[in-house]
Amino acid sequence: MPDPVLRRPERSPCADFWHTIRVGIPVFVVLLVALPVMFKMFG
Repeated sequence: MPDPVLRRPERSPCADFWHTIRVGIPVFVVLLVALPVMFKMFG
Protein backbone atom coordinates (compact mmCIF):
# COMPACT_ATOMS: atom_id res chain seq x y z
CA MET A 1 0.00 0.00 0.00
CA PRO A 2 1.54 3.34 -1.02
CA ASP A 3 2.43 5.86 1.62
CA PRO A 4 -0.09 8.74 1.39
CA VAL A 5 2.64 11.28 2.20
CA LEU A 6 4.58 10.42 -0.95
CA ARG A 7 1.60 10.42 -3.30
CA ARG A 8 -0.43 13.45 -4.20
CA PRO A 9 -4.16 13.08 -4.74
CA GLU A 10 -5.10 12.36 -8.34
CA ARG A 11 -5.52 15.45 -10.47
CA SER A 12 -6.03 16.23 -14.11
CA PRO A 13 -3.05 15.79 -16.43
CA CYS A 14 -2.98 19.56 -16.99
CA ALA A 15 -2.69 20.27 -13.25
CA ASP A 16 0.07 17.67 -12.99
CA PHE A 17 1.89 19.32 -15.90
CA TRP A 18 1.80 22.77 -14.30
CA HIS A 19 2.89 21.34 -10.93
CA THR A 20 5.84 19.68 -12.65
CA ILE A 21 6.76 22.95 -14.39
CA ARG A 22 6.53 24.95 -11.13
CA VAL A 23 8.77 22.48 -9.32
CA GLY A 24 11.07 21.58 -12.21
CA ILE A 25 12.10 25.04 -13.42
CA PRO A 26 13.53 26.24 -10.07
CA VAL A 27 15.35 22.92 -9.64
CA PHE A 28 16.73 23.24 -13.17
CA VAL A 29 17.95 26.80 -12.54
CA VAL A 30 19.64 25.82 -9.28
CA LEU A 31 21.40 22.88 -10.95
CA LEU A 32 22.37 25.04 -13.93
CA VAL A 33 24.12 27.45 -11.58
CA ALA A 34 25.49 24.96 -9.06
CA LEU A 35 26.84 22.18 -11.25
CA PRO A 36 29.40 24.19 -13.25
CA VAL A 37 30.67 25.76 -10.02
CA MET A 38 31.00 22.32 -8.41
CA PHE A 39 32.81 20.92 -11.45
CA LYS A 40 35.29 23.80 -11.30
CA MET A 41 35.85 23.30 -7.58
CA PHE A 42 36.26 19.52 -7.62
CA GLY A 43 37.43 18.96 -11.20
